[in-house]
Amino acid sequence: MGMTLPAAIYLEIGPDRVERRRVERFADGRMTLAGPRFAEAEAELCEGLAPTLAEIDADPEFVAMRIERREFEKAWHEGLAP
Repeated sequence: MGMTLPAAIYLEIGPDRVERRRVERFADGRMTLAGPRFAEAEAELCEGLAPTLAEIDADPEFVAMRIERREFEKAWHEGLAP
């Protein structure tokens, strides 16, 4: 059985292009989180510089878009909820 891929990935990227936090939302409603001090399941922060929106969008598997901080925080807090 293969690994299930997330339906949506939310990334918090700092001004230095380093990924700070990640939320992965799966089609079945599950969510996994990764931050500087922890990671759940398969979620993990990327090492080095995060790809730009244009680089992500260039991959036909993905559609990249910038979101507001409040949208990221909402997803993060949903993932933290028991």
